[in-house]
Amino acid sequence: MAKSSEDGKAHVLTVYASLLNNISYPTANYIKQLYPNIKSIVNKYQTNQPDQHPDLLLILQNEDEVKINLFSIGGKSSIQPKNLGAKSFLTKYFNSEALQKMFNVDFEHELKAFYREIVSRKEQINEYDTTTILRSKVKGYFPKFTNEINPLRRAFLAQIRDNAFYLLTEAYNAKKGLLEETFRILMMTDSINIVSRHNKEGIYKVEQWQTQIDFTKSLFIYKKGNDTVGLRIGEHALTLRFKFESRPFTSIKIATSFEYFPEDAKVLNENLQSIEAFEKKIEQHVQTCTKNSSNAIGKCNEAIVYYQLLKTNPSLQQVEESAYQGMMTSYSSIVAHDVLLQIVESSVITREKIEEYFANKYGEYQLQSIQLVPESYIKDRLDTTDLKIILIANGQYIEEGLSLKAIATKNVKITVKNPGAGQILGPLYFNIGSLVPLLDELKQQFDFGKKNHRECLEEISAEFGQAVGNAELSKLQIGLVAILGNATKVVTMYKQNDCRILEYSKTIDNIKIYQQTPSTIQTTFICNDGELKLTLRAKYSAGQSKGWSSVKFVGEMGI
Repeated sequence: MAKSSEDGKAHVLTVYASLLNNISYPTANYIKQLYPNIKSIVNKYQTNQPDQHPDLLLILQNEDEVKINLFSIGGKSSIQPKNLGAKSFLTKYFNSEALQKMFNVDFEHELKAFYREIVSRKEQINEYDTTTILRSKVKGYFPKFTNEINPLRRAFLAQIRDNAFYLLTEAYNAKKGLLEETFRILMMTDSINIVSRHNKEGIYKVEQWQTQIDFTKSLFIYKKGNDTVGLRIGEHALTLRFKFESRPFTSIKIATSFEYFPEDAKVLNENLQSIEAFEKKIEQHVQTCTKNSSNAIGKCNEAIVYYQLLKTNPSLQQVEESAYQGMMTSYSSIVAHDVLLQIVESSVITREKIEEYFANKYGEYQLQSIQLVPESYIKDRLDTTDLKIILIANGQYIEEGLSLKAIATKNVKITVKNPGAGQILGPLYFNIGSLVPLLDELKQQFDFGKKNHRECLEEISAEFGQAVGNAELSKLQIGLVAILGNATKVVTMYKQNDCRILEYSKTIDNIKIYQQTPSTIQTTFICNDGELKLTLRAKYSAGQSKGWSSVKFVGEMGI
């Protein structure tokens, strides 16, 4: 048991014993002044499930029951409510075993992927390693968090926070009264909360903590920062922050805390300042680097589309407001100034197209929050979302994920997923076989000088084309969705001041396959009566001078 838990238990038992035996103790004396007619007392450690009970339950002479929670706090520190276990919080506090099971399945998947990414820094991954084995390896390689793996921790916590947010919105949509009741419990509105403040000499002040929450107001769910989800009514909020207990291989806890949510006027003012700061970045922009700018153009487009949505909706809650500012700072120096201004100009119509898309899909809606999505630690994640927008339509929470693309003109193809050749026929994509035996054989022939780079790529492309050519429609649909990603694509053509929104993930049909077309190392898919054209080109991950390197398929989609 952690020291803070031990101290809390000792405080509860001391107050209990003092009340029971009529011993003078500051906290007990305060409670006796509030309730002089105590008939009997039960402390939570006398129950089978202490976490499900108040610290003390007083039975008064008139048989009334009073629930009391006790807090022992050093100095002027704020109240720290209960820490929750990530794998049990939905069952214990939201009364939903179904949601907890869903969360736990995703959690175990994410945790194993997190461990795999850490271990891959030190060794070749063994596909048969269980989560337990991986945890043991993580413990050996990284006994504590380091700068090398901190980005993985950040991405992992963001992902499980997003999973929790999704499930909480599902619970709200199904039965919002459930969340309101949980909010009451975790905000401890149904109990008397006694705070004992102490210093080195002992307890110097005992006071009662109360919240004045207007439960006639609506409850809102929101995301904050990288790892926190919150529930709020009016200005009163309860946050749930996901964190590691200590080290990379320790359990995940949820630290709860109370906070006052900023008033609407304060949020508006902060957003307007943020918008002004971003516009100064554009105004003062100078290109200082001339290296390949295609990725930088895409990143600047993400930040600028975010800015346009925020500028039009300045009362939006930003999940992490520094993200779009930081993205612009990091990438704009690589982009030519005239191109940056073209992206800014075209972002207006992009924002209009997004709003039109939402209006056609939902009718009336209200935007709640906006978030740029950090890079995932899972390389083959199906979700290709760059921007998440939370909105409310017909009284329901909805999270829309958009994949933002920027190309110069509509004649330019956009890059989608680049699956590894060893994975593309496997379960991550088409699930119809494997190119691994062929890759191993070709590598040997290449090493012995029997085949050159081009001949190997041609053979890989031919084998792939034949495999998908014989595949069932359902397998093709699954594979193509995995390559395209399931996020709605918002494609900005910045030199033409135009935008198109593409939503292919649910309706891919009438698939025609052209093997080794338009070249011997490419396979072309034409779907939906020509509306979608996808080309997969076999390519080495490194140049010819590097010899043999891993092979991938570069996915390019025409508009």
